[in-house]
Parts: sequence; C-alpha cells; structure tokens
Amino acid sequence: RELLNEPVTLRGLDPQHGLILLNGTRYHNMAWFYGGGLKGQLGRGSAGNDLNAIPFSAVERVEILRDGAAAQYGSDAIAGVINIRLKTSTGNTSIRLHTGQYYKGDGGKVSFGINRGFSLNQKGFLNFSADFRYQEPALRGGEYQGTVYINIPSGTSIANSLRLKALDDSLVNARGFNRKAVMDNFGTLKIRSGGVLMNGRYSVSQRTSLFWTAIANQRNVWRDDVYRYPKNPAQVNLALYPDGFQAKSHSITTDFSTIGGIKGKTGKDGQWAVTSSYGRNTLRSHTTHNNNASQSFMGRNAPTSFYTGKVVYQQLTNNVHVSKKYIRWQESWNVAAGAEWRIENYHNEAGDSASWHNYDPTGRTQAGVGGIRPEDVINKTRNVGAVYLDLESEWAGRFLLNVAARYEYYNDGGGSLAGKLAVRYRFSD
Repeated sequence: RELLNEPVTLRGLDPQHGLILLNGTRYHNMAWFYGGGLKGQLGRGSAGNDLNAIPFSAVERVEILRDGAAAQYGSDAIAGVINIRLKTSTGNTSIRLHTGQYYKGDGGKVSFGINRGFSLNQKGFLNFSADFRYQEPALRGGEYQGTVYINIPSGTSIANSLRLKALDDSLVNARGFNRKAVMDNFGTLKIRSGGVLMNGRYSVSQRTSLFWTAIANQRNVWRDDVYRYPKNPAQVNLALYPDGFQAKSHSITTDFSTIGGIKGKTGKDGQWAVTSSYGRNTLRSHTTHNNNASQSFMGRNAPTSFYTGKVVYQQLTNNVHVSKKYIRWQESWNVAAGAEWRIENYHNEAGDSASWHNYDPTGRTQAGVGGIRPEDVINKTRNVGAVYLDLESEWAGRFLLNVAARYEYYNDGGGSLAGKLAVRYRFSD
C-alpha cells in the first residue's frame, strides 16, 4: 500500500491483527499510529508495519496465509500472516525505473531500484538492493467559499450575514486573496525516500548454515495542514500572517532492522533454527510557516518554525524452532515446537516549548502547534515470552488434521493461551 495512506490489512480486520514476517521472522512495528481520515475507518488508531522501508527491488515474492494463525505465531496473527521472501539470486543484476503522473499535471512520481547478487565461494550468497522514490503532491481541494477576514457569529440574521459576507468579499478582492489555494489537500503527499538492503546466507557445513539480513531506510514526508483564516485571531498572529496561513508539516521516518541466525538439519527429517532480530522505527516531526497564537504579543518577532517531537518503537525478538517428520501407523506426522522471547520498547520526546506552551495568561488565544508535551513523555518496556507446539498429519493423502497451541506471557498484561484445530478432506486431486 502507498506511503502513510492505507495500512496493510487481512480479512477486514485492523493492521495489528495481521502478522508481518520477513523471511519467516517477525517484522517490527512502526512507531506512529495510523490516524485515518474518518471516525470508524478501518485501521484508525492502530499501529501497523512500515513495509515501505523494505526496498521493493529486494522482494522475491509475498506469501499470504489467510487462515488465522494465532496458535502458531501469536495473538497478533488473528487475521493471518504475510511473509515477505527476499531475493537469493546471484550473478544477476536487475534495474527497475518507473515514472508517471496524473492527467492534471501533478502527482508526478519516480521510483528507481537496483538488485545484484554475488556468490560466496559456492557456499552461500550476498544479495544487495537499493531503492529511491520521489513523489510530488497531487492537490484535490476545491474553492473555499466561506468568509476570510470577517467572522459571522452563529445566530446572525440572514440580512446581516449577507451584508458581512459582501463586506468580506470586497476585502478578499482588494487583497487579492486566492480562494483556490487554501483548501485542505485531499490528494497525495510529497514524499522522498531511499533505502538499502543486504540479504545473505553461508554454509559452514553440509548440515548447518548462517543467515542474515540488514535494512536501512529514511523517508521524508511534507504535508499542508489546515488553513488558518485571519477571521479567527485566537489562532492567527496577524502581525505575521495578516491573510492567514497554511502550516507545512515535515516528518522524517528512519527505519533500521537486522536479522541473524543459524539453522541446520538433524537426522533424516529433522530441522532446527535459532534466530535473533532487532528493529527500530523513529518518526521526527517539524512544522514551518506556522505560529503559536499565544505568542502574538511578540508581533513579527514570534517564531514560525517548531520541532514538535519524536516517537520511537524498537523490538528485539529471539526464537528457537525445531521440527521433525515421523512415520507412524503408515502415515506421515510432522511435529514442530519452539519458544520466543521478545522485548518491546516505546518512548517519545517532547517538542520545543513553543510547540506546546501557552504564553497567554488570559487563555484567549490558542497555545502551541500540537507538539508533544513534557507530561505526555513516556518510556515503556515490556517482555513477552512464548512457547508453542504444532502437530499435523495427512492420512491416505486425503484427510489432513492439524492441532496447534501457543502460550504467551506479557509482563505487563498477563498470559494468553491460543489453540487451533483444523481438518480438511480432499475429494479429488
């Protein structure tokens, strides 16, 4: 899905109900919450995964398990699992360039990706990918029809409303105010992002191999906020903006993740793997062409640019997994078991004092520009431990039986037990 616009969902459930895996390993969440546009909109208020941090040139395929898989993967896999498989090819170079725009002549977009793989002495591979994306905004606002300089109070008679509207129109014409340039932007945002990825594997013996993945990405997003009209002096420093203003928001998302582990085979049909992964997602926000209306007493000397704060989410996950195939009663049985220990941390940072402080003792003017307040700063860490068991068998090549169970314990929320029973009969090939 496109940047910031829509989260990834399965089966009509919220983003946090679907689990994202990268090469079979849990992928970390993003730091910010999806705001959504309307009350009740799907995904509103939830934290998903920033999939745009993964270079598209590195993706080999996407596997989707729509079946609820909480008993195997955890309580965040109720809606299903999306597993992103990365390229393992060597000796090939692929380059992709895509560009285009809308018929209106805006929303221009260009993306460039490159991938190259190298062999490691016939014992493994290194696969590198790099992406760059740039997107211009597409403006889909209309023409503002309300008053600009004169506020018409509720309850005003129709005659007085028409008189005040005509007076305001004359001021709009005299000042050359552009009504088409102040509507909210319902189009796409201006975005610039770039990232790199390295994926690799190396066999240390015939039965054992090391594997690793590292990703780094940074994305800049610019957005026009709601226009503030001079008819509302409680929101506008008229010395700075006699015709009102439309603030410009700039957010910088930095994403970094690593995966490393060792896996091998035991006996004829046994497999094992030990994996550790770390992910960190950071969002820093700034605003320009703005004002803290409670600083209007400073006139034209009041600041117009503000740092509004930072949010950070980081996750460390450690897994041990074993599986074995058995032949019992002339049927094939597959048994899998494992354990997981996960550490999650969320913390934020307050913005500049001018982004939240009220400098007006009378309280008549609006304070701040939406920055994170010191009283809202938190730093929370939790530990999650889990064990799971999965048993599957197919009888006579027709009847499949699957039983799974997983127990998770959250140090800040207690325990959770999930179970699953699935049966399938195949009537024909």
